[in-house]
Amino acid sequence: MATPKQIAFYVGTASASGWPVATATYKTLNAARARGMRHIRYLVILILTVGLSGCYFGSSRPIYPASWPSLSALDAGRTCPDLSGTYRAVSDEAASLVYPPGHAPQTKILFVPIEKLEPSPPLGLRILPWHLAGSLGEEKSDLWNALIHYSALLDIYTANFDHKDDAGWVRVQELPDALIEVDAGLHDQMLLHFALKKEAQGFWHYRSHIYECKNGGLVVFSGFIPPRIENPTGATNGVGARCTFFRAVDGSLVMLEAPYTGVQQGTMSYQKWWRWRRIE
Repeated sequence: MATPKQIAFYVGTASASGWPVATATYKTLNAARARGMRHIRYLVILILTVGLSGCYFGSSRPIYPASWPSLSALDAGRTCPDLSGTYRAVSDEAASLVYPPGHAPQTKILFVPIEKLEPSPPLGLRILPWHLAGSLGEEKSDLWNALIHYSALLDIYTANFDHKDDAGWVRVQELPDALIEVDAGLHDQMLLHFALKKEAQGFWHYRSHIYECKNGGLVVFSGFIPPRIENPTGATNGVGARCTFFRAVDGSLVMLEAPYTGVQQGTMSYQKWWRWRRIE
Protein backbone atom coordinates (compact mmCIF):
# COMPACT_ATOMS: atom_id res chain seq x y z
CA MET A 1 0.00 0.00 0.00
CA ALA A 2 1.33 3.45 -0.86
CA THR A 3 2.44 5.72 2.00
CA PRO A 4 1.29 9.37 2.19
CA LYS A 5 4.65 10.52 0.75
CA GLN A 6 4.33 8.03 -2.11
CA ILE A 7 0.81 9.25 -2.85
CA ALA A 8 2.09 12.81 -3.00
CA PHE A 9 4.86 11.68 -5.38
CA TYR A 10 2.44 9.83 -7.69
CA VAL A 11 0.16 12.84 -7.81
CA GLY A 12 3.05 15.11 -8.79
CA THR A 13 4.22 12.67 -11.46
CA ALA A 14 0.74 12.34 -12.90
CA SER A 15 0.34 16.09 -13.14
CA ALA A 16 3.69 16.59 -14.81
CA SER A 17 2.88 13.85 -17.31
CA GLY A 18 -0.28 15.53 -18.50
CA TRP A 19 -2.65 13.18 -16.69
CA PRO A 20 -5.73 14.69 -14.98
CA VAL A 21 -4.57 16.92 -12.15
CA ALA A 22 -5.21 15.39 -8.69
CA THR A 23 -5.51 17.53 -5.58
CA ALA A 24 -4.17 15.16 -2.89
CA THR A 25 -0.96 16.31 -1.30
CA TYR A 26 0.99 15.26 1.73
CA LYS A 27 -0.14 18.43 3.53
CA THR A 28 -3.84 17.90 2.82
CA LEU A 29 -3.63 14.27 3.90
CA ASN A 30 -2.09 15.33 7.20
CA ALA A 31 -4.81 17.96 7.65
CA ALA A 32 -7.53 15.40 6.95
CA ARG A 33 -5.95 12.99 9.41
CA ALA A 34 -5.84 15.75 12.08
CA ARG A 35 -9.51 16.58 11.49
CA GLY A 36 -10.39 12.91 11.83
CA MET A 37 -8.54 12.70 15.15
CA ARG A 38 -10.41 15.77 16.43
CA HIS A 39 -13.73 14.20 15.51
CA ILE A 40 -12.76 11.02 17.30
CA ARG A 41 -11.76 13.00 20.40
CA TYR A 42 -15.10 14.86 20.36
CA LEU A 43 -16.95 11.55 20.10
CA VAL A 44 -14.98 10.05 23.00
CA ILE A 45 -15.66 13.15 25.12
CA LEU A 46 -19.38 12.93 24.31
CA ILE A 47 -19.53 9.25 25.23
CA LEU A 48 -17.65 9.86 28.48
CA THR A 49 -19.84 12.84 29.35
CA VAL A 50 -23.03 10.87 28.83
CA GLY A 51 -21.73 7.68 30.36
CA LEU A 52 -19.96 9.07 33.42
CA SER A 53 -22.89 11.25 34.30
CA GLY A 54 -24.86 8.10 35.04
CA CYS A 55 -28.10 7.43 33.18
CA TYR A 56 -31.33 6.58 34.99
CA PHE A 57 -33.07 4.02 32.84
CA GLY A 58 -36.77 3.81 33.65
CA SER A 59 -37.37 1.37 30.80
CA SER A 60 -38.65 -1.36 33.13
CA ARG A 61 -42.42 -1.52 33.20
CA PRO A 62 -43.89 -1.52 36.72
CA ILE A 63 -46.41 -4.20 37.59
CA TYR A 64 -50.01 -3.37 36.69
CA PRO A 65 -51.80 -3.03 40.05
CA ALA A 66 -53.96 -5.97 41.04
CA SER A 67 -56.39 -3.58 42.77
CA TRP A 68 -57.23 -1.85 39.47
CA PRO A 69 -59.81 -3.24 37.01
CA SER A 70 -58.16 -5.49 34.44
CA LEU A 71 -57.51 -4.20 30.93
CA SER A 72 -60.10 -4.93 28.26
CA ALA A 73 -59.28 -7.16 25.31
CA LEU A 74 -59.54 -5.59 21.87
CA ASP A 75 -62.70 -6.19 19.90
CA ALA A 76 -62.31 -8.46 16.89
CA GLY A 77 -60.69 -6.71 13.94
CA ARG A 78 -59.40 -3.75 15.94
CA THR A 79 -55.74 -2.84 16.47
CA CYS A 80 -56.45 0.06 18.88
CA PRO A 81 -58.84 0.30 21.82
CA ASP A 82 -61.90 2.52 21.38
CA LEU A 83 -61.34 5.33 23.90
CA SER A 84 -64.75 6.94 23.36
CA GLY A 85 -66.26 8.26 26.58
CA THR A 86 -66.15 11.12 29.06
CA TYR A 87 -63.55 11.00 31.82
CA ARG A 88 -62.37 13.02 34.77
CA ALA A 89 -59.71 15.46 33.62
CA VAL A 90 -57.48 14.77 36.62
CA SER A 91 -56.12 11.28 37.19
CA ASP A 92 -56.28 9.11 40.24
CA GLU A 93 -52.97 8.66 42.03
CA ALA A 94 -50.38 6.71 40.06
CA ALA A 95 -49.98 3.00 40.68
CA SER A 96 -47.19 2.05 43.06
CA LEU A 97 -43.82 1.60 41.36
CA VAL A 98 -43.42 -2.11 41.95
CA TYR A 99 -41.36 -4.24 39.55
CA PRO A 100 -41.06 -7.94 38.73
CA PRO A 101 -38.04 -9.63 40.38
CA GLY A 102 -34.86 -8.66 38.56
CA HIS A 103 -36.48 -5.88 36.52
CA ALA A 104 -36.09 -2.81 38.74
CA PRO A 105 -34.53 0.26 37.07
CA GLN A 106 -30.77 0.62 37.36
CA THR A 107 -28.13 3.32 37.23
CA LYS A 108 -25.69 2.66 34.39
CA ILE A 109 -22.28 4.11 33.63
CA LEU A 110 -21.14 3.62 30.04
CA PHE A 111 -24.17 1.32 29.71
CA VAL A 112 -22.86 -1.00 32.45
CA PRO A 113 -25.31 -1.59 35.36
CA ILE A 114 -23.87 -0.17 38.59
CA GLU A 115 -26.70 -0.18 41.13
CA LYS A 116 -30.41 -0.69 41.45
CA LEU A 117 -32.62 2.35 41.78
CA GLU A 118 -35.29 2.73 44.40
CA PRO A 119 -38.13 4.88 43.03
CA SER A 120 -38.86 7.71 45.43
CA PRO A 121 -42.40 9.08 45.31
CA PRO A 122 -44.33 11.29 45.91
CA LEU A 123 -45.83 11.49 42.46
CA GLY A 124 -48.14 14.19 41.23
CA LEU A 125 -51.31 13.73 39.23
CA ARG A 126 -51.84 13.85 35.47
CA ILE A 127 -54.17 16.09 33.46
CA LEU A 128 -55.53 13.98 30.63
CA PRO A 129 -55.55 16.50 27.70
CA TRP A 130 -51.77 17.00 27.95
CA HIS A 131 -51.26 13.32 27.15
CA LEU A 132 -53.90 13.03 24.43
CA ALA A 133 -52.98 16.20 22.56
CA GLY A 134 -49.94 14.88 20.69
CA SER A 135 -48.25 18.27 21.08
CA LEU A 136 -44.51 18.17 21.74
CA GLY A 137 -42.06 21.07 21.78
CA GLU A 138 -44.65 23.53 20.54
CA GLU A 139 -44.61 25.96 23.43
CA LYS A 140 -45.71 28.86 21.22
CA SER A 141 -48.66 27.09 19.63
CA ASP A 142 -52.23 28.03 20.44
CA LEU A 143 -52.95 24.50 21.67
CA TRP A 144 -49.93 24.45 23.98
CA ASN A 145 -50.97 27.79 25.49
CA ALA A 146 -54.55 26.56 25.86
CA LEU A 147 -53.29 23.45 27.67
CA ILE A 148 -51.29 25.62 30.08
CA HIS A 149 -54.38 27.77 30.74
CA TYR A 150 -56.62 24.74 31.28
CA SER A 151 -54.10 23.11 33.62
CA ALA A 152 -53.81 26.30 35.66
CA LEU A 153 -57.59 26.45 36.09
CA LEU A 154 -57.66 22.83 37.21
CA ASP A 155 -54.77 23.44 39.62
CA ILE A 156 -56.69 26.29 41.23
CA TYR A 157 -59.87 24.23 41.39
CA THR A 158 -58.27 21.08 42.81
CA ALA A 159 -56.36 23.12 45.39
CA ASN A 160 -59.71 24.21 46.85
CA PHE A 161 -61.91 21.22 46.07
CA ASP A 162 -61.61 17.47 45.75
CA HIS A 163 -59.61 16.57 42.61
CA LYS A 164 -61.72 13.42 42.28
CA ASP A 165 -64.97 15.19 41.48
CA ASP A 166 -66.35 15.54 37.96
CA ALA A 167 -65.98 19.31 37.47
CA GLY A 168 -63.06 18.90 35.07
CA TRP A 169 -63.96 16.58 32.21
CA VAL A 170 -62.54 15.22 28.95
CA ARG A 171 -64.74 13.81 26.18
CA VAL A 172 -63.17 11.47 23.61
CA GLN A 173 -65.04 10.50 20.45
CA GLU A 174 -63.96 8.19 17.64
CA LEU A 175 -64.94 9.55 14.23
CA PRO A 176 -64.89 8.11 10.68
CA ASP A 177 -61.54 7.90 8.88
CA ALA A 178 -59.81 6.91 12.14
CA LEU A 179 -59.99 10.44 13.55
CA ILE A 180 -60.23 10.97 17.30
CA GLU A 181 -61.87 14.15 18.57
CA VAL A 182 -61.16 15.45 22.08
CA ASP A 183 -63.03 18.14 24.02
CA ALA A 184 -62.21 19.23 27.56
CA GLY A 185 -63.77 21.68 29.96
CA LEU A 186 -64.63 22.71 33.48
CA HIS A 187 -68.22 22.46 34.72
CA ASP A 188 -70.42 23.35 31.72
CA GLN A 189 -67.78 25.32 29.80
CA MET A 190 -65.75 23.73 27.00
CA LEU A 191 -62.19 25.09 27.02
CA LEU A 192 -60.27 22.77 24.69
CA HIS A 193 -60.91 21.12 21.36
CA PHE A 194 -58.47 19.17 19.16
CA ALA A 195 -58.30 16.08 16.98
CA LEU A 196 -55.81 13.30 16.30
CA LYS A 197 -55.34 11.36 13.09
CA LYS A 198 -54.02 7.84 12.76
CA GLU A 199 -50.53 7.98 11.30
CA ALA A 200 -47.18 6.40 12.06
CA GLN A 201 -44.80 8.60 14.02
CA GLY A 202 -41.72 9.70 12.09
CA PHE A 203 -38.37 8.15 12.97
CA TRP A 204 -36.28 11.29 12.41
CA HIS A 205 -38.88 14.06 12.63
CA TYR A 206 -41.65 14.30 15.21
CA ARG A 207 -45.14 14.92 13.89
CA SER A 208 -47.81 16.35 16.14
CA HIS A 209 -51.48 15.47 16.61
CA ILE A 210 -51.22 11.85 15.50
CA TYR A 211 -51.60 8.44 17.13
CA GLU A 212 -50.69 4.89 16.23
CA CYS A 213 -51.75 1.42 17.34
CA LYS A 214 -49.11 -0.78 18.95
CA ASN A 215 -49.24 -3.90 21.11
CA GLY A 216 -52.93 -3.55 21.85
CA GLY A 217 -52.69 0.10 22.93
CA LEU A 218 -53.22 3.54 21.41
CA VAL A 219 -49.91 5.42 21.44
CA VAL A 220 -49.52 9.21 21.51
CA PHE A 221 -46.19 11.01 21.86
CA SER A 222 -47.03 14.11 23.83
CA GLY A 223 -45.40 16.81 25.91
CA PHE A 224 -46.49 18.15 29.27
CA ILE A 225 -45.27 20.32 32.12
CA PRO A 226 -44.72 18.08 35.15
CA PRO A 227 -46.63 18.89 38.35
CA ARG A 228 -44.66 20.91 40.89
CA ILE A 229 -44.04 17.93 43.15
CA GLU A 230 -42.18 16.17 40.29
CA ASN A 231 -40.55 19.31 38.97
CA PRO A 232 -38.13 20.53 41.66
CA THR A 233 -36.22 22.82 39.27
CA GLY A 234 -39.40 24.58 38.14
CA ALA A 235 -38.67 23.91 34.44
CA THR A 236 -41.36 25.31 32.16
CA ASN A 237 -40.27 23.83 28.83
CA GLY A 238 -42.03 20.56 29.46
CA VAL A 239 -40.96 16.97 28.94
CA GLY A 240 -42.12 14.41 26.42
CA ALA A 241 -43.73 11.07 27.15
CA ARG A 242 -44.72 8.03 25.16
CA CYS A 243 -48.32 7.60 26.30
CA THR A 244 -49.94 4.22 25.65
CA PHE A 245 -53.68 4.17 26.37
CA PHE A 246 -55.86 1.19 27.22
CA ARG A 247 -59.46 0.69 28.34
CA ALA A 248 -60.19 -1.12 31.58
CA VAL A 249 -63.18 -3.44 31.97
CA ASP A 250 -65.00 -0.85 34.12
CA GLY A 251 -64.74 1.74 31.32
CA SER A 252 -61.96 3.79 32.90
CA LEU A 253 -59.02 5.01 30.83
CA VAL A 254 -55.57 3.64 31.69
CA MET A 255 -52.23 4.99 30.49
CA LEU A 256 -48.66 3.72 30.64
CA GLU A 257 -46.34 6.75 30.69
CA ALA A 258 -42.76 6.26 29.50
CA PRO A 259 -40.02 8.93 29.24
CA TYR A 260 -39.45 10.22 25.70
CA THR A 261 -37.75 13.64 25.54
CA GLY A 262 -36.57 16.41 27.80
CA VAL A 263 -34.51 16.38 30.97
CA GLN A 264 -35.66 13.36 32.91
CA GLN A 265 -35.15 14.03 36.59
CA GLY A 266 -36.30 12.29 39.74
CA THR A 267 -39.54 10.39 39.25
CA MET A 268 -39.74 11.56 35.64
CA SER A 269 -37.21 8.82 34.84
CA TYR A 270 -39.67 6.01 35.49
CA GLN A 271 -42.53 4.43 33.62
CA LYS A 272 -45.83 4.80 35.48
CA TRP A 273 -49.40 3.56 35.28
CA TRP A 274 -52.17 6.20 35.48
CA ARG A 275 -55.95 5.92 35.52
CA TRP A 276 -58.84 8.30 34.75
CA ARG A 277 -62.33 7.25 35.84
CA ARG A 278 -65.18 7.38 33.36
CA ILE A 279 -68.06 9.69 34.26
CA GLU A 280 -70.29 9.06 31.22
